[in-house]
Amino acid sequence: MGYNTSSLKLVTDMPLNNLKIVNFRNILTTELALNNEINIVLGSNGQGKTSLLESIYFLINGKSDKTNDWNEIKNINQSNLYVEGTFNGSNQINKCSIFLENGKKKVQINSKKIKKAEELKKLGNVVLFNKNFIDSIEGANKPRRESFDKIISNYNQKFKEQLRELKECLSRKSHILRTSKDDKLIKFIDEKIIELSLLVSKKRADWLKNHINVINKLSATSSGEYKYSLKYETNCNSKDALLNKLDLAKNKEKLLCKPLIGSHKDTFTFVNNGKDILKLGSEGEKKTLGVLIKIAEIVISSKILNKDTIFLIDEIMSYLDKKRLKFFLQLLKRSKVQSMITSNDKSIIQNFANCSIFGIKNGVCKKIS
Repeated sequence: MGYNTSSLKLVTDMPLNNLKIVNFRNILTTELALNNEINIVLGSNGQGKTSLLESIYFLINGKSDKTNDWNEIKNINQSNLYVEGTFNGSNQINKCSIFLENGKKKVQINSKKIKKAEELKKLGNVVLFNKNFIDSIEGANKPRRESFDKIISNYNQKFKEQLRELKECLSRKSHILRTSKDDKLIKFIDEKIIELSLLVSKKRADWLKNHINVINKLSATSSGEYKYSLKYETNCNSKDALLNKLDLAKNKEKLLCKPLIGSHKDTFTFVNNGKDILKLGSEGEKKTLGVLIKIAEIVISSKILNKDTIFLIDEIMSYLDKKRLKFFLQLLKRSKVQSMITSNDKSIIQNFANCSIFGIKNGVCKKIS
């Protein structure tokens, strides 16, 4: 991938100074001044903790991690939506504002309207760690693959474009297999699927190998307990191999009316001491791996983008035991990255000497200390 992981030092400038939210899901009005390192949001379930994190993700990406439809994230009883953030850049302070007013979208940086959401990423980067991510890597091959494809796409525009084009080709092939089953059309589109699958599979495998290198460095400097290797299985090793497999699968594809060969069928897992962690590991081992993957993403993203990162951690006390939580917090403190952690367990604050603590109830978030 071309980035140097010899140093694990991260950018430490404060990416987000202030946050203002109006009518975002169940948050009606909230304005916060954030700590440059650790921010903890305490509250019971259903009070708006997850929505608060989602609003920050939305501010930097121009979309939610759950949906691209802005109408789905505005408060159900309101017609307007507003999220604003003040970012401390290396040379200047930047203010980003996102509006939804009577169905019309508007995004501004320093009061200047921008047209592409990609411009928001100039302000910083965001990494989200939540139960959905843990579930995706622990589950079947498809959600695991899609979860990592999403991570890679955030930092590699070429991979993102090739993946999107491949999905379009697979969709067109599915349509042909359901309708005409025309061999000439199938052969034509298979040529493009082969070309894109070879590219996507190689880039995905390369990324995962580099990701594991960083994971192992993090593990070695924290506990030394885990050392991982990648087990990656693909039918996209060469053009000739793909042509042969497509030929063997053509009748079955027509029968099932869906493409069976290509990088969308790649599988991978993480192995420690010969054991497939995601299949045979304990719940604790799986969650430790999840922690390492996300911290490694922060390291890698800061190397690639050379931008500040905000780390969003949702309800960590609900899925990490004391041992794993201690391990996670060691890595977090070492990274010095700006973080926002939500929890319904007040005992989490005992782990931090210097942090800002907020309480949230009925969608209203206020600073406690």
